[in-house]
Amino acid sequence: ESNGVSCKGRILISDRAHLLFDFHQTVDGLREAELSKSFIGTTKRGIGPCYSSKANRNGIRVGDLRYMETLPQKLDLLLSDAASRFKDFKYGPDVLREEVEKYKRYAERLEPYIADTVHVMNEAITQKKKILVEGGQATMLDIDFGTYPFVTSSSPSAGGICTGLGIAPRVVGDLVGV
Repeated sequence: ESNGVSCKGRILISDRAHLLFDFHQTVDGLREAELSKSFIGTTKRGIGPCYSSKANRNGIRVGDLRYMETLPQKLDLLLSDAASRFKDFKYGPDVLREEVEKYKRYAERLEPYIADTVHVMNEAITQKKKILVEGGQATMLDIDFGTYPFVTSSSPSAGGICTGLGIAPRVVGDLVGV
């Protein structure tokens, strides 16, 4: 947009995407330090802790930004959990207030881009539109099929296309692995 190109209608953010908070990165580093000599070698970008929140079913998703009245309680649960788990994790009311205020601003900025992308993708498929999906990493980093435990927390294999986009396997066409 800074170059005069509008993103509206061109970029969509799934309402189901999980938010990765700064504290996820902090927790990632604390966990890695705790593992000491048996560390995994994480990037410390918070991906693992964010996926842990998702698996624990207490993660906060982009769609939750539309309901700011419930965000403080959800965020407090995650931050309190991290504080109880790691003695070096600093958390208090000021931290919660600052995070909520920051995400209120993010919510306002992101609102025009938030969409039910499962519906958008399936509508495009119904209309026989061509869809190109690009993935990062590869099968050997897949949480289920990779060189465990030295893997990522997601499914970057072809199967991840279906779960990530909410589309049926029968509609996936040609696959090119590089």
